[in-house]
Amino acid sequence: TAIENLSDSIGNSITIQTLSDTYTSANIKTGANTKAVRQKLYTDFKKLVQTYDQYNFGSELELIEQQFEGGNTRALESVQRIAVAYQKFAGDAAKLTVPADYTVQYTDLLNAYDKIGRTLVDLSVADENPLVSISAFINYTKYSDTLIDSVEAFKVYMSTHGISR
Repeated sequence: TAIENLSDSIGNSITIQTLSDTYTSANIKTGANTKAVRQKLYTDFKKLVQTYDQYNFGSELELIEQQFEGGNTRALESVQRIAVAYQKFAGDAAKLTVPADYTVQYTDLLNAYDKIGRTLVDLSVADENPLVSISAFINYTKYSDTLIDSVEAFKVYMSTHGISR
């Protein structure tokens, strides 16, 4: 009974905070709905992704696992660097010109990158505050799914307009 009460108490103290959007359509520099603007966005976005390849987006959960199961005491520092990179990526991507008909979806994409970065900041303090990290992990899962969907929508949009195959 004592263990159940403790579990209930811990469970009730975990609050899953929905993160607000950092980017809105008003933050997006829009251009014409032309193939040239779409091609430039695709090319610039692809270059931006290549610039950030060094941060190994997606490796953060492996690093967290290394911290707790493998004793890699520097792993959470790497997670913090990746968190900052996700947020910086969103900021850099927000500077690109986006076709007007894709503004809403592109804003979702930027916010997904940004929110992953923000949740990783909380995950990177897992050894200091486990309750915060549990909430952050739930958000990380949600925003990762959003990012995957947004990237897929980006590919479909570009493919539909004859930019990529």
